[in-house]
Amino acid sequence: MYPDDPGGPRVFRAELPDFGKSLRVVFSGGPGNGPAATRLLIEAMSLPKRPDLRNPRRWADGALAAGAAPLAIRYRQRGQ
Repeated sequence: MYPDDPGGPRVFRAELPDFGKSLRVVFSGGPGNGPAATRLLIEAMSLPKRPDLRNPRRWADGALAAGAAPLAIRYRQRGQ
């Protein structure tokens, strides 16, 4: 994404060269769940921000860390 409006810090242009498209992306609002909630506006679509608890990246990071810990312990025990 690239800035698309010098006067608007929340306005960007998303280039999709594989599809031959260029979309204007606008982040609006602020934190919270009310009418001023953070939203991603792409052309005619409005996408609300997902709460941090439901963010799949955090779940994946936690699962990766939980799986890596026993491997690190096993590796350390073999080295001694």
